This record gives sequence, C-alpha cells and structure tokens, in this order.
Amino acid sequence: MTATMTPLRIDIVSDTVCPWCYVGKRHLEAALAARPHVPVDCHWQPFQLNPDMPIEGVDRETHWKQKFGNTDRLAGMVERLKDVGSQLGLAFAFDGITRQPNTLKSHALLHHLDGQWDRQNRLKEDILEGFFISALDIGDDDTLVKLSAGCGLDEDTCRSILESDLGPVREIDEHYRNIGVTGVPTIIFDGKAALVGAQPPEALIEAIDKFAPA
Repeated sequence: MTATMTPLRIDIVSDTVCPWCYVGKRHLEAALAARPHVPVDCHWQPFQLNPDMPIEGVDRETHWKQKFGNTDRLAGMVERLKDVGSQLGLAFAFDGITRQPNTLKSHALLHHLDGQWDRQNRLKEDILEGFFISALDIGDDDTLVKLSAGCGLDEDTCRSILESDLGPVREIDEHYRNIGVTGVPTIIFDGKAALVGAQPPEALIEAIDKFAPA
C-alpha cells in the first residue's frame, strides 16, 4: 500500500453518554494501531440515546430507574462495565454521576471538528473522560468549554457553537436512525458494512482488512 491510496472511511456513530462507546473507542484505537499501514479517514458521528432529554438534563438516578426499571439488572450492568473498563484502564465513576445530560451540544462541538480526526478524537476522549471518569455535567456550557481546551478550541469559538442552531447536528442523528442505526457504537466501514456494539479489536481488524483499499 502507498500513502497516495484513497483512505478507508470509517464512521463511528456514538453518543457521549454511552459507556460502551468509550470501550468501543479503546477497541477501535487498538485496531487502528495494529494496522498502521492502512490509510483511514475516521469520523465521529452524532447519535443521541435519549433524543427527548430536556436540554438541562435530569436527575441521573431517576433517569436510570425509568429506563432500566429493575435495579438488580442495572447493578449487574454497572458491575460488568466496571470490570470491562478496568481491563482497558477506564475507571468508570458511575456512582459520582448525578445528572443525565442532554448530549446535543457535545455533539455540536465534535461535529465542528469533523474532518480533523486528531482534534476530534481528542475532544471525544476528553468529553467521555469528563463524564465517565470525572463525573462532570457534559450538558453544561461552561464544562464543555473547559473540556474543549485540550483540542485547541478557544472559548469564543466554543460558545458560538454552543449558542448556534443545533438543527444540522440533529439532522445527522436522524440520518443514522433513518438508515437503521438503533444502538451504539455502530462503526460503518466504507459506507458498506457496519459492526454494532463494542466489538473486540480482532473483529475491527478483520473489517479493516476486508474493506481497506487494495
């Protein structure tokens, strides 16, 4: 393969409050590291797990009880995620999260960096870490401004994005729903095939090999 080849497009449809998306991010990064010779063009794409969430968010405990009902089931899911996360160096701080945020603004900031993978991926990491590890309210404008500093977004730019029309980001979210995405992460290779869920690196490597330019 040569550097002049058309890169393999990879669209990662995910939400910023999805713990399995954080796990999936680590798996994808491992897969990409295992195929450094394959040129790729990666894009984080928006998807809201809770599209009807009030813009100010809601109490986290109330949300979880309404969504999952059975507390035993919820406890089992949390413990499984903590175990999986610990194997990847992710210390999920679920007990510290008090607000379930609306994620549209976080997606707007990520969308602003679409086409700049290194910066977009850094922001995705900082938002996920802020929510799941530091238990920050990522629906709060001031919090998002602080989290955006690491990828080089200045405060004025951030606030302009956060105060802008979020319709275009909603349209992208709706596009993925319309083509059949119902759960995240969903990783789409070359617009031809998708892997759903936090697939292991081996499955992602297989897909990269299959769809990489010959």
